[in-house]
Amino acid sequence: MCVGSLLKMIKYIAKGETMKITKSNFDAYEEVRRYGRWNMFDPMARLSSGLDKDKYLAIIENYDTLKTKFQEKKETTPWDLTSTD
Repeated sequence: MCVGSLLKMIKYIAKGETMKITKSNFDAYEEVRRYGRWNMFDPMARLSSGLDKDKYLAIIENYDTLKTKFQEKKETTPWDLTSTD
């Protein structure tokens, strides 16, 4: 990715644009991120996610908040594996 493209992305993110991101949008982004083939600022990563540019950049900007919102809730209390015969 060239420096100019990265600067355009940063300028867009700095505008403070807001939009609705669904769990399915976030999951599409996460699949590409977990695949690990591209830097997430690479245009090929965005194309692979199937997301439009605006949603993709909004996810990058708000990643931590969206991850907290959409991540699966893990069980907080451990299972009791003792036998009660």
